[in-house]
Amino acid sequence: MPSTKNIDYMMQMTHDFITGEINPISYDLDFSYEIELRFKAMRREHRELADLIYDRLYEDGIAKMHEENLSGEAFKKLIEKQYQDILSIIEEGFC
Repeated sequence: MPSTKNIDYMMQMTHDFITGEINPISYDLDFSYEIELRFKAMRREHRELADLIYDRLYEDGIAKMHEENLSGEAFKKLIEKQYQDILSIIEEGFC
């Protein structure tokens, strides 16, 4: 199986945000930057998982935070839900 270092990096960053190691502003800025930088490589690693991460964490997470002007706590809860959804899909055999 090919390396998934870029996917792993994005998931670890999200985990670090959920556990409080990264603040909401840093996560917002860093995730947005890193997904732009790494997305093509992520798709080479695993196309469907890369798309899922982009859809759930960026489009349905970070973009939604901006659209709805969510508080830091509401944003964290949203990202945690999206992250858990990704993990559940992986556990169900998606990847």
